[in-house]
Amino acid sequence: MAKAPSVRKNYIYNLIYQVMTLITPFITTPYISRVLGADGTGVQSYTNSVVQYFAILAALGTASYGQREIARHRDEIKIRSRLFWEIEVLCMATTAACLIIWLFVIGSFLGDITERRSARFNITLTRTRLSTVTMPRFSLPSSGISLPC
Repeated sequence: MAKAPSVRKNYIYNLIYQVMTLITPFITTPYISRVLGADGTGVQSYTNSVVQYFAILAALGTASYGQREIARHRDEIKIRSRLFWEIEVLCMATTAACLIIWLFVIGSFLGDITERRSARFNITLTRTRLSTVTMPRFSLPSSGISLPC
């Protein structure tokens, strides 16, 4: 029989994850500002705000849905594993769809070369942000550890 997941362990892992998501911008923002300069930082901020709309669209509530369904089938390993992978594929599909739409937006609506350069820079961040936003946080099928998938 499998050992029951530890709430304390899950809490600590989730706390570490949340602290890292808060600390990371404090490390990366000064570097990005120095590299891009004042104008580039403004363009990057604007394109980042557009990226956030796509990230919200990609999320589609899969995190709360995943938590609810995995908790509902906590003791049924096969069903829990199937749900995990279904939700993971859903996350990847919505992220890919939003990335394709984002690429269309870059090609269609951004005319200035500086904006396109910043938008391409944001593409490298977009995939990471979209996957972070859309990743449901629930117990992995093989363990009781709660991590982003």
